[in-house]
Amino acid sequence: MRRPVCVVLSTLAVVFASAAARADEPPILDLIALLPEDPTTYLSVPLFSYVDFRAVEAAASVATPESESRFAGLPEAERMPWWDSLKRIVVGPPSIIQYAARVGLHEKTSYDGTGPDWFAVDRAMAIWQAPPHGVTILGGDADMTEAEGFDFALPPRGFVNEDIDGVSVWHRFADNAFASALKDEAIEGDLFDDGLMTSLRLAVLPGQLIGSRSWHDLRAVLPVATGGAKAAPAAGLLRPMVEALGAVEGSDGPLVQAMAFSLVHVGLAETGVDIIAGALSAGGNVDLDGLAAGLQAAPSGPSLPAYPLVLFADIAAGNDQINVIALPFADRATAEAALGVLAGRLRLWQPGSFKEPVLDVISGKVTTAVVDDERVAPAVAGTFRSVVLAASAASGTTPDGAAAEPTEGIPAVPPGGAVALVAIRYPLPVAGSDARPSAFFSIALQAIYNRDFAPLAVP
Repeated sequence: MRRPVCVVLSTLAVVFASAAARADEPPILDLIALLPEDPTTYLSVPLFSYVDFRAVEAAASVATPESESRFAGLPEAERMPWWDSLKRIVVGPPSIIQYAARVGLHEKTSYDGTGPDWFAVDRAMAIWQAPPHGVTILGGDADMTEAEGFDFALPPRGFVNEDIDGVSVWHRFADNAFASALKDEAIEGDLFDDGLMTSLRLAVLPGQLIGSRSWHDLRAVLPVATGGAKAAPAAGLLRPMVEALGAVEGSDGPLVQAMAFSLVHVGLAETGVDIIAGALSAGGNVDLDGLAAGLQAAPSGPSLPAYPLVLFADIAAGNDQINVIALPFADRATAEAALGVLAGRLRLWQPGSFKEPVLDVISGKVTTAVVDDERVAPAVAGTFRSVVLAASAASGTTPDGAAAEPTEGIPAVPPGGAVALVAIRYPLPVAGSDARPSAFFSIALQAIYNRDFAPLAVP
């Protein structure tokens, strides 16, 4: 059974207060709020990758097992529906997804190797997926972060506990180290490891675990979690984008998984990097009008308006599934124009070896919506600036004198803006079928990694 709740009160009262204020919001927003303002945030591919395990179970109509050890003791036929529910998962932190696939088969469970029971982990997000960087964030209730489990599992494995800004942090090994020659009998129960005996810095906060392999990565995220630093503009932009998902017809089911990408990684050809670099002044500001004009004028570019980032969401809908593509724009007219372009492209999209459009193959139907939100326009401007700075620095095209903080005044962006939503609804595979759920999600992700997701191309 789950162990008794024992939460140690600390200096993190601000975290408790903010969590209570967000109690009725989509759970994903608690994790998105931890995105730090740093170039690595925008160089990550994806920008974030998220899965909600309770939503996965709900979508498959299976109950949450009581504990990992109890689940392991069930007959295989009773475990199979839960294992089958995992087939829907396309994204999420690699080590967490790898662990999930073997739940019920481990000799050493997550309680033995990490501290929390596996089924106390409700959701997981990967950010900073730009090697050697990488951060995994887990969300759950008080059971997941009670001190007893960590005190039991981690000291015998050589972990040391340290208080950092009022946060309990467990750690071992040097930054980004591999210690595969060492013996660790509980390694298979380590949620954050991939069996290679890697370093770990694990911060334990109320309802959240933040894991990384280096102090640099942890210290980038931790101040955001404790209120000591502001989140990235992308976090402020993603909030209205996630909230806008409710405008999609039939989207009242749980959000199963989601991912986001910056414009640079999903919408630009190689020439696009030069275009956005040219929009960055020596004073550190971004000429948004010049950027939009340059991208629209690119000779290879269809006329999809430029966007700083895109959100993909997978929503459970009974016997159907809804995959949504959300794009933010500074005004409603641009959002409406983008809808027509994107929806039309999706209906005809035929990547790789497909002999007919993807939507015909999966029996997908397209619907669209626009959601006005006055938070969007200012957040679009701030996120565009961060994306441009990160891309320019990575390509070595940042103008001399451009800085993280602009030396020129940033023009104020008035409230306004809208989120454009294109939803693809299609049936779940029938029972016993070899087909996997989340077909469109999988195809889109593979195309993005191949730099070939044509529906979102800008230049």
